[in-house]
Amino acid sequence: MDGSAFIAGVKVSSLQVKVPDLNVKGTVLSGKKPITDAYVYFEGETEDGEHNGYGTQVNSKGQFQYRLKDGSYAVSFIEESNRHTSVNIPFEIRDGKLFQDGNYASALNISLPAVTFSGKLMDSGNPLQGSVNIENVSEDGNYEWHHATTDKNGVYSLRLKDGSYRVISGYLFEEEEEVGFFAEFDIINGKLYVGGQETSSFELEVPPVTLHGTVMDGSQAVKGGYVTVSSDKQGFYSWKRINPDGTFTMRLADGDYALVDVQLEDGTNAALNQVFSIVEGKVYVNGELKEGLEITVPPVTLTGTLTESGNPIPGDLYIRELNDADNPLEIWGWANEEGKFQFRLPDGEYKVYDVYLYDGTAYSSGTEFHIKSGKLYLNGELAEQLNIAVEPVTLSGKVYNGEELVAEGYVSITALEGNWSAGYPSWIENGTYKGRLPDGEYEITSVEDFQNGTFNVHKAFVISEGKLFVNGHEISSLDLNLKDGWQ
Repeated sequence: MDGSAFIAGVKVSSLQVKVPDLNVKGTVLSGKKPITDAYVYFEGETEDGEHNGYGTQVNSKGQFQYRLKDGSYAVSFIEESNRHTSVNIPFEIRDGKLFQDGNYASALNISLPAVTFSGKLMDSGNPLQGSVNIENVSEDGNYEWHHATTDKNGVYSLRLKDGSYRVISGYLFEEEEEVGFFAEFDIINGKLYVGGQETSSFELEVPPVTLHGTVMDGSQAVKGGYVTVSSDKQGFYSWKRINPDGTFTMRLADGDYALVDVQLEDGTNAALNQVFSIVEGKVYVNGELKEGLEITVPPVTLTGTLTESGNPIPGDLYIRELNDADNPLEIWGWANEEGKFQFRLPDGEYKVYDVYLYDGTAYSSGTEFHIKSGKLYLNGELAEQLNIAVEPVTLSGKVYNGEELVAEGYVSITALEGNWSAGYPSWIENGTYKGRLPDGEYEITSVEDFQNGTFNVHKAFVISEGKLFVNGHEISSLDLNLKDGWQ
């Protein structure tokens, strides 16, 4: 502040930083051979309640070392250049020393299982560069996920323990496309079995290009953006870039699909539900054979401006359809630096629920409107555009934990009258929170400190004519201290 450094409110001339000693050492092995191209990742909680993740690289001998504060930790996974291996090796740091199972330990020696699964992504006999995602059910009934990428030879590999697995999807690097699989295999006594037969490698045949499509905006081809396709089978979900001429292609296996969304480079998106099927590599719509999909996005039906005190302001807008409890349309958009926004909405009744501004604040607009025959109506009257004026910042303050500022977290606010609902928390950034609240009676119900947990506060206040009042007295800021609340 004012060019000087302060710690806990005390002016200092320099920062004295003390780091812990090197107290975590170890070696990563595969059998008796050191692994030399890996990162070791820890996660845990220090004695003062700080929860974090940490990572360090092994050296040419597979050795690693790190400095940790006193606390409880675990080695959570090992990341090699082309594969991820989950582990769970708990340990503690007490008085700067390493302990395992309650006993002092000089080092953590991590022995990874052997590589038991490998294969390639194949396209008509040619290997492709990409990645695979695999899932299985653990012994305790929980799902586990595994991820591997291909090496320079196009081979992916994983260190999997005995169990039953399935490949759920893959990703092709060059084509930037997610592809779906439903391929099962087993690891038995460290050996790979596919269809009950032992094999040394599992080659996955990537679906050929089966879907060709074109996206039009009126009579003009869309010049960029993305299309999104989904399928109920395995919850498959994939997006693909639209080419500059409006065309796109996708590699889809036989099955039923829906093209659910188109995102355009003008910042708009169109929610669609174009259902189609791939049968023997061919496209069918309502049982009729098609050469491809011709998609026409709906026109822009809503335009408007976002302002603060008469000046344009950028931000994100969340709009939701009304009177459709089963499947209401929800859509996001953004206002540019000139405060202008536009949406491609079908006919219906809508409400602007929240506006998220780039200064970390948000505003509950609550503005309702109607799109009828592609036209905008406000309060039943035809309108050219929707203008949203966000409230100014009416609430702000500092959040302390004793004498120290809370670095990160959020403040939860509830209205005591009317039906106003924030729909969002007020985020704490560098010890400060702020909100854009209309006139009314409110209560700060709780504060979430990301390092120390949730504290109940129950602090009442009033916003009247844009000014902040507590117990009838006007104040400029409402500071909070976690010591005044309870967990």
